[in-house]
Amino acid sequence: MILDSNYGPFQTLVSAVGSLTATVAAIALGFRKRASWEPSEQDVESGPQRVGSLLAAVAISILWTQFRDSSHAGELSRWAIVLAAGCTMFLLAYGFLIGTQTYQIQQTSVGGPTRRNVIGGFALTDKAKREADEQHLTIQQVLERFNYDCDRVWPRSSRSLAKLLTVVFYLGLTVCGTAALACASILVSTFLAASPNPNPIPPPAGTPPNTVHFNRTFHFTQPSFNISAPTPPNFGGFTSLERDASLKGRVKVIKIRMLVEATSRSSVGFGDLWAFLGPQKFTGKQSQRPFPVGAATWGDIITYPWDLVNDDAPTQVKLACGRPQDQPMPTTATWSVTFDFTTHNPSAEPYLGCSRKSSINDPMFLDNGLYAQLYLWTGFPGANIDIGNIQMQVEGVYVANDAE
Repeated sequence: MILDSNYGPFQTLVSAVGSLTATVAAIALGFRKRASWEPSEQDVESGPQRVGSLLAAVAISILWTQFRDSSHAGELSRWAIVLAAGCTMFLLAYGFLIGTQTYQIQQTSVGGPTRRNVIGGFALTDKAKREADEQHLTIQQVLERFNYDCDRVWPRSSRSLAKLLTVVFYLGLTVCGTAALACASILVSTFLAASPNPNPIPPPAGTPPNTVHFNRTFHFTQPSFNISAPTPPNFGGFTSLERDASLKGRVKVIKIRMLVEATSRSSVGFGDLWAFLGPQKFTGKQSQRPFPVGAATWGDIITYPWDLVNDDAPTQVKLACGRPQDQPMPTTATWSVTFDFTTHNPSAEPYLGCSRKSSINDPMFLDNGLYAQLYLWTGFPGANIDIGNIQMQVEGVYVANDAE
């Protein structure tokens, strides 16, 4: 899957506006006048409204700061579905509780008698139950018989429990709903970024070299695979081969950033991360076969991982990443590894050391788009790492025919 980043500024704007809308809605929810379907303010204080708006605003802030990057689109989609489902379930539970436990009482005021809603308990007092059974009365009629004295109809503990559940369902409904809206707004921004430009504009004639920039994001779609050591057999694996068909002409890569979701089953790691970019599919020099997809063994590439050679990729880099022995691998993390081809400096986070083994970066002419594929393997004894979602962001320039 290829994402065109030409919409980058709008991606942030749409996400920010959507999240801001959800935040404003959450805050307004806490201070607006109650709707007719909600219990009266006298029966359930307005505190839950304020707390609900606070919790929703906090949830939206966390979603915005932690998940607005497109690398979290899958996780954010799952959260959106879970939150939307939770909102629906809380709505049904809240509606059922309000429909079955809401009663009306009459109060006398200067302007005449008025009626308001109250929440009834789950159990009647002995006297109220006896009255209802003997006279065949509804609970509303019993309440009227007892001059709208709630304490004579329901024990206070029973009413308190009903009020507590009302608050819980109300908070779940409002918080899940506003947070789901925030997730949706961030996902919309990701969708905008994922809309490729079907007619990319090449640099105009006479444009100075190295001035027309491009940005692309490759999302690799291979299934999860495991890398472990000692080797062989399960030493590493390859991502899917992806192609951006919109890139045409003579280009040169400036920088790449790779995001790798990893779950470590030991305290050892990490391993090597190799990137290949070029105008065609990639073939192993030893095997004379295209790179496989997913977990790989010696038989797939006919060589050990550290000896793998490819001559098809004008741009490639081989990085070794790891952590000091006194800093064990976290169980699950998304590693960000960046390599700048102009400075030849790699960087990695969080808390990950990284060094360059080798790199090539020649200008390339693209007549069929830009291909990309990654290779991950480990030689750390005891390493056992499950590799999940992977993406790579590529920055580059169009270059003139005589430019390096």
